[in-house]
Amino acid sequence: MQLSHAVLLAGGVSKQLHPLTSAGTPKALVPVGNQALISFPLKTLEQGGVTHTFVVVEGEAATSKVSHWISKNYGGKMHVEVRSVTEDSSSAAAVAQLKDDLKADSFIVLSGDLVSDVPLKALAASHYVTEATVTVLLKEKRISPASETKPGKAPKNVDYIGLDTQQKQLTFIAGSTPEARRQVRVPLAALQDGRLSLRTDLMDAHLYIFHKHTFFKALEARPAYESIRQDLLPYMVRQQHSRHPFSSKQDSNHQPPSPSASQRLQQSDSLTPGSQLVDVISSVSKGTGVSGHRNMWCSAYVANKEGYCGRANTLQAYSEVNRDLTSFDLASRLLTEKPNSRFENFVHESVQLGSKATVSAGCIVAKGNVLGDRCSVKRSIIGTTCKLGNSVKIVSSIVMDDVIVEEGSHIQNSIICSGSHVQARCSVRDCKVGPGFKLSEGSEYRDEVLSKAKVPQ
Repeated sequence: MQLSHAVLLAGGVSKQLHPLTSAGTPKALVPVGNQALISFPLKTLEQGGVTHTFVVVEGEAATSKVSHWISKNYGGKMHVEVRSVTEDSSSAAAVAQLKDDLKADSFIVLSGDLVSDVPLKALAASHYVTEATVTVLLKEKRISPASETKPGKAPKNVDYIGLDTQQKQLTFIAGSTPEARRQVRVPLAALQDGRLSLRTDLMDAHLYIFHKHTFFKALEARPAYESIRQDLLPYMVRQQHSRHPFSSKQDSNHQPPSPSASQRLQQSDSLTPGSQLVDVISSVSKGTGVSGHRNMWCSAYVANKEGYCGRANTLQAYSEVNRDLTSFDLASRLLTEKPNSRFENFVHESVQLGSKATVSAGCIVAKGNVLGDRCSVKRSIIGTTCKLGNSVKIVSSIVMDDVIVEEGSHIQNSIICSGSHVQARCSVRDCKVGPGFKLSEGSEYRDEVLSKAKVPQ
């Protein structure tokens, strides 16, 4: 079966992306690989066969800008309708207001900052074959959390994800915040004998397929829940282990494990989640599945290694996604710009190159740019109509539209937003420069956030 309806949560003017959004640019329109961020999830949905997408934007000003961009730039076959919610509205409330508009029996919810080439049709097939209540897209991280964790400490910035022995059922999900770790425990006996696995090497891509009736039934049972990811999804996962889902008396996160299950599980680790896993261990050990019945099924779809998933939801993540797109192979799959296969880069035919100017492999240089004599661009992304002076060097950086970089300036591992002016002989390293900012001639900048606007609280 084919999924027809989707909700794209585009956010508003993201504080986490300051100073990129400091001039009022919605997160959805921040450029990634010289394309508006929202263009990537829209492409994912259209290629997946979705016919109706509701783009939910926070704030009237941001909504107006996103609507204008879609009407001017989106030429796909989907019907795309932009809906406005108040700033800082919860994701659960945003979807709740669309209840009557979502006509299909299942629908998609995805984050507007997701950049992915994982085929949505494969996810949909898994959802219908397993008759799932919810299907969650997961992807292996390229860097193991263990490599960045001190011995004896819980890993940070990870998702704790419990899967069954076949890696098909989502039995547990939680974040790595101190509050989440305090509330849950993992029975080590179950992990040691292989009845299930608790993994921290997977990222939740924030792309979900929900069964409509069950989603809104869960929301009615827990009207105070605000976040789909932090509140509603873990609740639904817990309820698949209950004989009476969504009963106020049956939320296993608030009830102690049964004595019979506790007796079989002697050891536990308080640093990682899993108190509600006791019910799962009991049912798996008996070979009966989830609590011996099938009221609900939360499906895990782990994308293969060839697929790409990235989220541009923080400055660091934004930089990483752009850096990934300097890979010729990935850029060829995700970007609309036509590649230069000979040099393994993307340089628009209108770009003017001065004498001995060079653009290395893994670069994206948009239309209307002028590169002066001996100018060098390596592993970087350059927006439209920029002027780079003589002997300018740009390495591993993002330079947005209409930026002027005067002669002799060096920019490395930095983000320079639209309309900025880097005067002659500047040295800029590990910096984030907001829109329209001027960097003084001959100055040196290291690890700074430079913006006309104050950091939002």
